[in-house]
Amino acid sequence: MKIKKYINLSLFLIVNTTFISLYGCTQTPVYVNPSKMNLNQKFFKKKSQEIENEIKKNPSILDKDKNLKSLDWYENSASICYFAKNYNLSYNLFDYADTKINLYEQKLLSQKLGENLASIFVNDLIKDYTPPIYERVFVNVYMSHIDLLKNNFNNFNINLNRAIERLKYAHTIFEKEISLYKEKETKKQKFKIKKESLSPIEKEYSSLDLYKPYQDFENPYVYYLKGIYYLYDGERLNSMDMFKTVYGLIKDREPATDIISKAWELAKSNEKRGYLWVIYLNGLSFKKVEKKFEIPIYTHNGVILISVALPTLKERKKGSDTLYIVVENTTSKKVYSTKRFVNVDNLVAFEFRQRMKYIVPKEILRAAVKALIQAESKKHFGFFGNLVSTIYTKTTSKADTRQWIWLPKEIQINIIKIPKKRKITIYVPNHRKYTLNFNETNSDQSKIIFVRSFYPKDEVIYYEANLP
Repeated sequence: MKIKKYINLSLFLIVNTTFISLYGCTQTPVYVNPSKMNLNQKFFKKKSQEIENEIKKNPSILDKDKNLKSLDWYENSASICYFAKNYNLSYNLFDYADTKINLYEQKLLSQKLGENLASIFVNDLIKDYTPPIYERVFVNVYMSHIDLLKNNFNNFNINLNRAIERLKYAHTIFEKEISLYKEKETKKQKFKIKKESLSPIEKEYSSLDLYKPYQDFENPYVYYLKGIYYLYDGERLNSMDMFKTVYGLIKDREPATDIISKAWELAKSNEKRGYLWVIYLNGLSFKKVEKKFEIPIYTHNGVILISVALPTLKERKKGSDTLYIVVENTTSKKVYSTKRFVNVDNLVAFEFRQRMKYIVPKEILRAAVKALIQAESKKHFGFFGNLVSTIYTKTTSKADTRQWIWLPKEIQINIIKIPKKRKITIYVPNHRKYTLNFNETNSDQSKIIFVRSFYPKDEVIYYEANLP
C-alpha cells in the first residue's frame, strides 16, 4: 500500500509538472522570424513602437529587480529598436540585459547542484535563459555602437572595456580547449617551414602565433573598436596593441589582414584625420532549431516511446558577398570593397559544440527517467497512468532553442582615406546607396559608417557616426 501511495504522489507531481512545462514551453516571443518578413525601416519602427507601448503599459519590464521576460526577449527587442534607430529604448533594453548577465555570471560561482538537477524532470525552458559568452560580449558591443552614434565617446570606451572583461572571462571557461590547442601547435612547430613575412606588422612582432589558441572564441571586433577608440583618444601605443591583437586573432584565417595591417600602420604613425572606417555587419548567424528523436524502449510491459529533443544549428544567408565603396570626383573613380575579419558563425558554432557536451548527457538522463516513469505509470495505473506519463514525456521533451536571433553572420571592414572635394558612395548591389559629400572644410573629419544587411531581399540600414 505504501508503494501505491508513493506512486499516487508521483503521478500527482507529474500532472503538475506537465502543466508547468506546458506553460513554460509555450511562451510567445515578441521577436519575429526574419526569413518570413520583409525587413525594412518601416517594419522595424512598427515593431519598436509595439515594444515601447508594451513597456509603457507595464514599466516593470525594465525593473532590474524583477524577471518578467526571458533574457533573450531583451536582446532581440533591443536589436529591433536599434534597427529602428530608437536608440534610447534600445540602450535601456541592452542595459537591462547587461545587468542580468552580470548577476548570472555571479550566480555561476555560487550555484548549487540541486538547481541544475531540478530541470532534469522538466526541461531547461523553465529556467532563466543563460546566454553564451559571444552573446554577452555583443550586448556591450551594441551598447558601444549606440554610445558612438550619440556622440558619447567616454561611454563608448566603458562598454568596450566591459566586452573585453567578458572575453577574459572566456579564457577561464575554455581553459582546457586552449591547453589542448597549444599542445597540438607545439607538435606542429617542429614540421613548420618558416616563411618570410611581407606584412609590416608581422615584421614588427614575432609572437603573433600566440593568439591562435583564442581564435575560436575571441571576438576580434571588440579589439578593433577599442583600437579605433585609442587612436582617436591620442593613445597611439595602446591603439597599435589592439590592432596587433586583432591581426593575431585573424592571421591565417580571414582575408582582412591587409586592412588590419593598415589600421596598425595608421596607429603607428598617429595618422587619424580624414578617414572613413566602414564596418559591414552582414547577414544573420546560425539559428537554433529543434530536432526530435523517437526512441523505442522495450520493457516487460511492452514497448514505450521516448522523445529526445536536441537543439541543432541551421545556417542562414548573407545579405551580400561584399559591400562596395566608390570614391569619385569629376575626373576619376576608385572602387573599394570590404573584407571579412570576423566569422560570427564560427564563434556561435564553437560555443554551441562546447555546450552540447553537457546537453546530450542530460537529455539521455532525462530519457531514462521518463522511461522509468512511463513504465511504472502504465504498470500501476493502466491507461490513465500511461496517458498522463505520455503527455508529461512529450511536453517536457523540448529543446532549448532560445537565442539572440539578430546577430550578424559575419563582419567585414575597410578603411578609406577621405580625399578633398570628393563624393563617397557606399552600397550593396541592387540596394539603395548611401552618399557622403566632402569638401575643403569637412574632409579632415573622420567617420565610422556601420552598415547592416539581413537577407538579400531586405533593406540595408546605414548608421553614421563622427569620430573626435
